[in-house]
Amino acid sequence: DVHALGIQFRGASAVIAPNNGNHLDCEQCGMCIDICPVGALTSGSYRYKTRPWEMKHVSTVCTHCADGCRVTLGVRQTATGATIYRADNRDKSGMNGDFLCAKGRFGFDFVDHEERLTQPLVRNSEGKLEPATWEQALRTAASRLKEVRAARGGSAIGVLGSSRITNEENYLLQKFARTVLQTNNIDHERRADYVPFVSALAESREKAASLRETATAPAILLIGGNPTEENPLLAWNLRTNVRLNKARLYVVNNRAIKLERQARKTLRTEDSYTTLPELLSDTGNVFAQAIAEEPSLLMILSHEVSGEAFQAMLRWGLKRGNVRFALNATQANSRGASDMGVLPNFLPGYRPVSDPKDFSEYDGLPRLEGRSQAEMLALASANELGALLAVGADPVTQHKLDSGAFKDTFLVVQDIFLTPTAALADVVFPSASLYEKTGTVTNSFGDVQRVNKAADRPGVKSDFEILVRLAGAMGVDMKSLVPFGKSSLQADMGQSRGVNSGEADRHAVWLEAHGLEAKLSPLDPMAAFDEIRRLVRGYDLDTQQLTLGDAVHAEPGFVPLADLMQPVATEPEMVQPAHEGIFVSVGLDRYSKALQELQQHQTKTADAVAAD
Repeated sequence: DVHALGIQFRGASAVIAPNNGNHLDCEQCGMCIDICPVGALTSGSYRYKTRPWEMKHVSTVCTHCADGCRVTLGVRQTATGATIYRADNRDKSGMNGDFLCAKGRFGFDFVDHEERLTQPLVRNSEGKLEPATWEQALRTAASRLKEVRAARGGSAIGVLGSSRITNEENYLLQKFARTVLQTNNIDHERRADYVPFVSALAESREKAASLRETATAPAILLIGGNPTEENPLLAWNLRTNVRLNKARLYVVNNRAIKLERQARKTLRTEDSYTTLPELLSDTGNVFAQAIAEEPSLLMILSHEVSGEAFQAMLRWGLKRGNVRFALNATQANSRGASDMGVLPNFLPGYRPVSDPKDFSEYDGLPRLEGRSQAEMLALASANELGALLAVGADPVTQHKLDSGAFKDTFLVVQDIFLTPTAALADVVFPSASLYEKTGTVTNSFGDVQRVNKAADRPGVKSDFEILVRLAGAMGVDMKSLVPFGKSSLQADMGQSRGVNSGEADRHAVWLEAHGLEAKLSPLDPMAAFDEIRRLVRGYDLDTQQLTLGDAVHAEPGFVPLADLMQPVATEPEMVQPAHEGIFVSVGLDRYSKALQELQQHQTKTADAVAAD
């Protein structure tokens, strides 16, 4: 239902032609490549570069939007590592089934951009960044962070996480911040307001919907956002549900969006959505009457609905009854970053820092609430923040900071490229992309999936490994940070797995029966995942399903209200929605030639249509 192609000249002379006159107005998803029965349509990023049998195919999760589509990457070993040549959706195990958008199919080429960081950088005595060894960079960062902690305490250090890294990396980052740096000053660029979402749904189990339900729910209320541009899989599911199941879609928005073509009814509202609960309660209008007559409802709240309007809509839905909820974000692991406790006032699973309970096993856990990202940046600008560790974060670009923002702050950055923030850093570590690491991610609906390493780039390390090595350089006992190789653990490394003889084999059988594997290295992110399953509410997941490539739904935080200790309110400036277009991926599209070409093509097409 994109309305891109049609048939002209019906009968024996029929031909396929653009529906929009002389111009092909489509979303460039490339699915026509997959279904072309004769191979006449091929991918320009893959054509003539390699053969299918020369590649290995790795199923992983797309790194771009928050839908969490599974993508199969065709990878071949080259002189510079393992290079990605093709992306498609041949692995149908994911929630996206047959679907893959332009970003998932063509937007992988950023990993081979010539500006990729492949060596650590350290600022020299002349104030310039110069290449350094890993040992030198780790030693410099560790010694300076220890100096700031000793002289000014952990409250003088800030930490920024990211929605671009895995759950295990965000979990380890908050644990590193709280136990090693001794600070709760940790936050990330919040793309949706998951904290009050969790608070409002406390004591309301099984109210959070999976993305899969958007393809089957009989009635859907979509409030705000533009899924066609920002969450293509969600839009595909809604269109498919209407077409195949006669689902009833109701759209509330402050502007016209493409999905209104499928909507049974639409409602235009003001920008802030503040009057929406009153409008829906007034059954005197046609839209509210139609909603009231629905026996059940799936409510999808956009990332742009926040504050009192957001919480009022949740209260309205709970009072109405038989409503399931979802909060939609735009970046890959926005939900995971919040769930993993990359927040100044909440531990993983939305446990308040003032009442850690199970997390009290952490050594030296600080109990005072930390600073938000906005507050940390303000302290840095006022020369009052001693050090800042930014992992996959680029606050200079996101908040348009000037070049002197961190002049008196020791800045350490882990990133894929030399971003404007990294260019101001004292130490820069080159990190791996999501296609070059293992772990898990959580989409905006709470569906957790396994990430598998596909590509490889010499000189880079995963953010998980960088944090572990940085902690080691600071003198931390690795067993206190990553639960690996504990004294009670024995393993045979698999040499005699299945023989069932000896202590090692008995232990191996026990591990397998409990869905676990022997974690023998502090650099294994799945060792952190075992701790996540044990400590983070809602994340005691079926590892067999994850290993097989299936998504498992998590519901962290849906617990007795008393456990939250306090009402939860989020200041408006803490949440910064990103209105990403269908060919835009904040922080990555600048380095993707394919996405840039598609943006230029769409602009030319729009100009040509306007001229006609």
